[in-house]
Amino acid sequence: MIYLITSIILFLVQFFLIGLHQVKICAELYHYPWLVSKGLLPYRDFFDHHGFLLYYLFAPLAHDKSLFLMTVLFYINQAINLALVLTILKRITNIFGFVLCGILFTLLNYYITDNSFWFETSVTTFYLLIVLTTTIKHLKHKELLIGIFLLFATFIKPNSIVILLPLITIYSPILLVMPLAIGWGFVYILFFFLNGVSQLHTYLFLFNSSLPMRFLLPTISSGDLFFYSLLLALFIFLIIISILNSKLRINLIYILYVLTSLIFVIVLYDRVHFVPLIAFICIFASIVVNQSKKFIRIGVIAFLSCFIIFLGRSIKHEYLHFYSKSIYSSPIYTPINKSILSVIDKHKLKGKRLFVFGNMPELYILSDQLPPVTMSIVLYPYFHPFFPRIDERFTKEVQQSKPEVVIYPIPRDKEYASFTSLQKYINDNYRLLDKENSFEIWIRKG
Repeated sequence: MIYLITSIILFLVQFFLIGLHQVKICAELYHYPWLVSKGLLPYRDFFDHHGFLLYYLFAPLAHDKSLFLMTVLFYINQAINLALVLTILKRITNIFGFVLCGILFTLLNYYITDNSFWFETSVTTFYLLIVLTTTIKHLKHKELLIGIFLLFATFIKPNSIVILLPLITIYSPILLVMPLAIGWGFVYILFFFLNGVSQLHTYLFLFNSSLPMRFLLPTISSGDLFFYSLLLALFIFLIIISILNSKLRINLIYILYVLTSLIFVIVLYDRVHFVPLIAFICIFASIVVNQSKKFIRIGVIAFLSCFIIFLGRSIKHEYLHFYSKSIYSSPIYTPINKSILSVIDKHKLKGKRLFVFGNMPELYILSDQLPPVTMSIVLYPYFHPFFPRIDERFTKEVQQSKPEVVIYPIPRDKEYASFTSLQKYINDNYRLLDKENSFEIWIRKG
């Protein structure tokens, strides 16, 4: 009964934390599914370095420009993750571990992720399914089922494969890898016949393997750095208690779960990349609570309680701050985008092919036009080292597609600042038609 009451309360808390504030849906999760819904093939027809699974799952929702359905999907995904965490806790720990670590996950999941929908949200779902499967003792074909869940996780983010490291310490590597080999083998064969295998391999694997380590202190705010230091302290504390309980060897798999999930953070730092890590820390903590006896257990419970109280106080300030600013605004129908569409209609340019000189992919969705370039129109600084001639590539594709309208955001997008060749081509072949405070409209000469 206590388990049921606690679960209901935690679901209600999660609803009030994430359900009453605006969800931040990242551009890749609504723009790329829209491209797929238009018949484009990932990698061959447009650049991306994430897995393809979510694009095809979300493609049926691409017509919803309000992103309401995507928001609902985020709530469902979060509810599933919480349900899986609670189910795992129910199987591996006692009532103290269930209550404390259930609360800890609910609060951490809100505090760290900024209510953002990103790939790790769904990767965590399959990670939790893997851990849940490992807790079922008499399950036939357990390794194959784990391999299938891992396959789906790699279809979302290929570096999800790192969880193999802890898994092969207790299961047969051959049976775990078999679904991966078959699944990715089928994908490569399919892309081979669709003339996209070269781009698949280059963008999905070579590009990701070239990403520099972006876990740099200057990119982390002082508040974040302090909190991540507390997370590190919690992790070290749990390891020390495991040693005191003489359970370090038994807990090695949970320690490796946490360490391998750092791959999402150290390759490219962002708060939303912490979702798998916080799930595994909470699971590890519940195991330690269950293993501890007498005074050690009291110490662990006291430490976790203090951590939760501190986290709750931090969330209280953040929640109240967000609550006062919780009026929903669509990331697609922004005031700037509405103004741009109004000026386009005013000059009778609706239906004319356009090119946006900046990271504003939603304009293509609103105008129902495919981008005139195959390279990503959502640019990040780490793209440039892998594509040293990206300016030439953009220029060549714009020359070939000959868009009739060019839109410049004001101020100019810094990610496009190095595109001197493209800028020269536009200056030579287009003229300024209209200028507002936040954008410029250029049209092709003649």
